[in-house]
Amino acid sequence: MEDLREYALDNDYEYFQSYFEKQFNLVVARSYESNPKLVSRYYGDEKMKNEIIKKAGQLYFKWIQENSIPPITKST
Repeated sequence: MEDLREYALDNDYEYFQSYFEKQFNLVVARSYESNPKLVSRYYGDEKMKNEIIKKAGQLYFKWIQENSIPPITKST
């Protein structure tokens, strides 16, 4: 997800949100072993999943545009 910041800086919100959704879903899927109930609920409730992705993407995009958040890396 290191390039997420670049996508937010170099693209409009709609294009960024599409990329963000794919990356966010990968992160959630990878956390299944450590939190299977949460991941199952996330994928089992499409309305909730879409709302989480939408809100998280909006917030991250806004933060990047304001330059007030460091890039997301494996260590952060």
